[in-house]
Parts: sequence; C-alpha cells; structure tokens
Amino acid sequence: MNKDRLIELGLLVALLATIRYWRKREASLRASLTVSREWTAPAAAERPTDDGASAEAARLLDTRPEDLPERVAALTGKVDELTNDLERARANWAARWWTARQGSLDEPFVAVVDLSDGELADAKALTKAAPEGVAGVAIVVAGDGTLAVAVTGGLDHAASDVAKEVAQAAGGNAGGTGQMATGGGDAARLPDAAETVAARLRDELDARETASADSAGDGADGDGEADADDGVDEAADGDGASEADEGDDVDA
Repeated sequence: MNKDRLIELGLLVALLATIRYWRKREASLRASLTVSREWTAPAAAERPTDDGASAEAARLLDTRPEDLPERVAALTGKVDELTNDLERARANWAARWWTARQGSLDEPFVAVVDLSDGELADAKALTKAAPEGVAGVAIVVAGDGTLAVAVTGGLDHAASDVAKEVAQAAGGNAGGTGQMATGGGDAARLPDAAETVAARLRDELDARETASADSAGDGADGDGEADADDGVDEAADGDGASEADEGDDVDA
C-alpha cells in the first residue's frame, strides 16, 4: 500500500472518529435538553407535578430544580454551538481528505467513498469539498442508506443522473442538479451499486480518451501525408524546371 493511500485512509478514520465524538456529545445534550424542556413546559398542565420528576431532571442536568429554566436556555445555546462545531469538523476533515488524495487523482477521476459509519451530512461534506479544478465524479455513500454525488471541473455528466443510477440500483431514488445531488436506497446495496456505476463511468471516460487520442493521431498522420505529397510535388516541379533549363542550354 503506497504512502498516499495510507494518508487517505488515516484521514478518513480521523474524520469518522471526530464526527462520532461530536455526534455523541450533541446527542447527550439533546437528551438532557428534552428532559428539561418537558419539566419547564409553559403550560402548567404539561409540567410534571411530581417532585421526583423535577429532581430527576435537575440530577441529569447537574443543577437545582429552581434553576432548570436557565439551564434549558444554556443547553439550547450549547447544542447550537456543538452543531456548528460538528459542521466545521466535517468541512475541515473533508478538505484534508481531498488534499491528501489530490496528488494521486487522474483526470478525469471517478472516486467512490464508503462512509459505513456516516450519515447524509457526512456524505454531503465530502462531495462539497471535491476539488473544483479537477474534472471528475465523486460518489459518497453513507451507512444510513444515503448518498451524495458531485461532478467537478465541467465534466459533461450530471450529478443528478449519476445519483439516480446508483440509488435506483439499490432500490431507492435521488435528485439534485448537474453539479450536486443526494439520494438514498438500501444501505446494504448502495456500496456495490456505487462501485458498479463508477466502473461504467471509468470505462466510458477511458473510451472517450482513447477515441480522442486516435482522432488526434489520425489528424497528425494526415498532416504528415499532406506534407509528403507537397514535397513530392515540389521535387517534381524542380526536376521539370531543371530539364527545361538543360533543353535551353542545348538549343543555345
């Protein structure tokens, strides 16, 4: 396994670990926030009257029952903060993942990324970070049965078409634009579907490159033949002129 591949795998593992950490923190805070909101509901009829309920909420939030309203407000802000931190972590690691891989990318490239522990937001982060200056297709499938597709560098393939092909092969569907698309299907079938579509795209792009190279070669051969013909014509003209000059000399 080469160095670039090791770096790529290392960054992918770090990305998943970071996302998992922030997701657990966010889930824990949301659970606490749900409990405290139930206790501090505006309507008295909705508020638990059992002192045990308020005590349990206070225990979970590590505060006194009378301080629960303030604690709820603080938790709301903390959840928003963690959500923003998670988005920044996703974007940061996604950019690093592509940076590590960019040196080994062919152009046009077709890349498939399987985020077995990820979700749609993770897949979208990776596709959004795909290098715009390089023509290619990025297909990212997540463990929750979702996928995201990006088409970069002006490649004449629509992301929405690629996403639909992958999703429908896995029993789902997708939609989006020419540059970005999302969708979903059977989580167990999506990785294989993505690889199958990617293989077809690679073959198609390789065939185009081969046809383009052949066409360029034919053009070069034609130019060479034309130059050769011109040379023969010029030589013939030169011989004719020489013979004419000799005839003039004889007459003289």
